[in-house]
Amino acid sequence: AGRRLVAGLAWAEWRPRAAAIAAVALTAAVLFGTGAWLTSRSASLATAPMRTLLVMPLVSPPGEAGGEPPYFAEGLTEALIAEIGGTGIDRVISRTSAMAVVRGRKTPSVIAGELQLDGILDGTVNRTGDRVRLSVRLLKAATGREVWSTSQGRPASEAAALVASIAAA
Repeated sequence: AGRRLVAGLAWAEWRPRAAAIAAVALTAAVLFGTGAWLTSRSASLATAPMRTLLVMPLVSPPGEAGGEPPYFAEGLTEALIAEIGGTGIDRVISRTSAMAVVRGRKTPSVIAGELQLDGILDGTVNRTGDRVRLSVRLLKAATGREVWSTSQGRPASEAAALVASIAAA
């Protein structure tokens, strides 16, 4: 008669179940909280402003139809650097510095440390007939993790507009 009942069970029988339920609830809360923290942290890393950017030289994949001369990709790289420089990025590293990086074959994290970068933009240029396609991706310099990419194409006569469109994106 003096026994305390919880859900029809004596407290002595209920206590181990209550402890197990509490442990599961606590574990779930910790896992949920950690997951939410990691998600918010990775989202903030991906959307962190890029104040200093290195534009790697655009490359034409080997075997492209027409054997595009290297100066075409070099010219588009220069135009992309100039366009990005006008978008509010504090510092865009010159093509000359980018070429030194390419020759050194360094990892994004080493490049980021040496040049104090936030981001690295690299990509390819494909020209087929009268069409030009630029495919670029933005990497978080410290980690090499891709945070953005696009691929756009236009007639070759609109190459300047294509570069402006990518720089504005």
